Amino acid sequence: MRLTVATGCARRAPKRDRPAQALLDLASLLASAQKQGWALVALDSALATTTPAAGATANLLATLAPCERQLNAQRTQAALARARAQGIRLGRPPTMPAHVIERIKRERKAGNSLAAIANGLNSDRIPTAQGGRRR
Repeated sequence: MRLTVATGCARRAPKRDRPAQALLDLASLLASAQKQGWALVALDSALATTTPAAGATANLLATLAPCERQLNAQRTQAALARARAQGIRLGRPPTMPAHVIERIKRERKAGNSLAAIANGLNSDRIPTAQGGRRR
């Protein structure tokens, strides 16, 4: 949304839910502000680029964004590993009947390719996991 004011233009941006991505966007926005000679003022926090110190703070936050993204990824991976270690099933629950899953496992263990298994299931008119029929 672009707002026109007496001294020039202002741009309003929606709040971002993902801080790492928002900080990456902030770095680009700060560069544009400096190049074009306008100030960035965050309405929902104390961040403003109207002074050199505030601009340096904003640049520091933008510099740390990749580190924040990596830390977030590490925390997520650790949490998923803990859940797996506790036996918690992750992902979408199986929708195929147990006997079909066992058949697939048995045929795969016997050395059949995935394509061969799929062709066998299709010839026996067993629907796919999502309930459709392969053609």
